[in-house]
Amino acid sequence: MKKIKYLAPLLALPLLLLGGCKNTTPAIGLSANWNRDTAIGNLTGEKTEFEELVYDVTFESKPTEKYAVHYENGTYKTRLGARLTEVGKDDAGNPVNEFCYFYRTSLEIDVYFTIGEQKSETFRDTLVSEVLFRNLDNALQPVKSVKTGVSHTPVGNNPKSFEQDYYAFFDEYNCTVEYDNPLTSASISRSYKEQYSTQTEAAEKKSELKTKLKADNFFDNEQIMFMLRGTDMSESVTLKTLNSTAFASMSTVRTVMPKATSYAVDFSMTENAETKQVNGSIDAYSFEFSYSSGMSGQAQQAVYAARTNVNDNLYRNVLLYMEVPLFSDLGTLKYTLKTATFL
Repeated sequence: MKKIKYLAPLLALPLLLLGGCKNTTPAIGLSANWNRDTAIGNLTGEKTEFEELVYDVTFESKPTEKYAVHYENGTYKTRLGARLTEVGKDDAGNPVNEFCYFYRTSLEIDVYFTIGEQKSETFRDTLVSEVLFRNLDNALQPVKSVKTGVSHTPVGNNPKSFEQDYYAFFDEYNCTVEYDNPLTSASISRSYKEQYSTQTEAAEKKSELKTKLKADNFFDNEQIMFMLRGTDMSESVTLKTLNSTAFASMSTVRTVMPKATSYAVDFSMTENAETKQVNGSIDAYSFEFSYSSGMSGQAQQAVYAARTNVNDNLYRNVLLYMEVPLFSDLGTLKYTLKTATFL
């Protein structure tokens, strides 16, 4: 039987577009829009935690009478903080440490499969990413990222019954990316256990890769959804990243000019231990991305709060909403902000 040729869809999230870039790109101007006062651009070490965002995750499946995947009860969380981190060595070979941003995301969601009227058991998938990157003076240069997870993904050949292989199980997934300074190369190591629904034993897979980088406008995949908050949302930008899930070096491109909009929200916001409900329309920017190399070509959408004021940025340009199409046209995951805690 023909097995799938890609890792679990959730392990690739929230990867943006994959496609080609020009050889040189203009440097991206970044501002600390994640701060209430955006003029406070760098880390001092006085504060190690800044915010926590929580999203409901729902799934819009593709209507079918045959083989389908279903996700439900999903929660996505992001946490932003700072850590003292080794970013390189000095001329004498001694460690150079500085306070770097620490960004953690976690996705937990139930998944089950159907073949006609038949329904599988329900599984719990998880995906956690952690990434360290330098401050604004160093253009948010990535230092290291780690992604771990457990995921079930459909096989790619439309099984007719549950007695066939109808899903692949990726367990103990770990992908670590470490960057040199000044961001000219990256080392990737990846390991996981792969098992199909009719199998009783899992096969262990390990791989390592070292690749050269083009340092202009380069960001680790796990920090992209955060760093977009720091861009000028009235303009389009071009980014580069590693697609470590596919174990290859690829590029990301924002292909559509951001659109200013008024966006309806309903989330609770906590600041200085006081909580209020934000309900109604706020100024925002919507983005649309599309895969341009080796993927389905479906668009990914994201909506960010607009900056309210340079020195009084109430909503910190947070991600308000996101749509992520799964591979092979399986359906779309939808992320909606429910709570924002600014520490």
